[in-house]
Amino acid sequence: MKKTYFIHIFLFATLVGCASSPDEGEEASDDVAEAGAGGEEDGLSDEPMGGDAATDEDAANAAPSPEAEKSLFDRIGGKGKLQMFADKFVTALAASADLQKNPTLAKAMQSDQTRHKQMLVDFLCANSGGPCSYGGKQIKEAHAPLKVTRDDWNAMRKLFIRTLREMKVPKKERMDLALIAARQKKHIVAP
Repeated sequence: MKKTYFIHIFLFATLVGCASSPDEGEEASDDVAEAGAGGEEDGLSDEPMGGDAATDEDAANAAPSPEAEKSLFDRIGGKGKLQMFADKFVTALAASADLQKNPTLAKAMQSDQTRHKQMLVDFLCANSGGPCSYGGKQIKEAHAPLKVTRDDWNAMRKLFIRTLREMKVPKKERMDLALIAARQKKHIVAP
């Protein structure tokens, strides 16, 4: 009886361990590493968080902090903060000398900024746990005509982080927002 019990426990543990796809974690880590190739300098790091080596049992017994229960949307300050960010970020994109090198992208960033800002707010709000829904075109469809290069992406990434820093958004929230953006790279950068 005991032998059967341990075999069932082992099989269950094996199945649970296989339930999470390593590709998902690796993809997110790769996105963060690529989005923040500068590591800490850009407010991003794919290194594990430091601290005590707590056991799984300690983590299970610890009560979640009220801050941990809040969505990213709430932790960054809600829709008003996202609107401030979008206003500053899209304005910086339109003025960027680096992005002027791509005339198609530059023209798009300078036209209809109000719509670009609103789409960015809706997208970030919906993807950070906020009450919004994104009603714009699919990301790939919206960005394909812009022919965004890797250099363009890197310039946008730097402006993204710089804008969040200027707004004094805490590091954890900067990293979380940057990860949301980094996951879109494959849809934004032209092949």
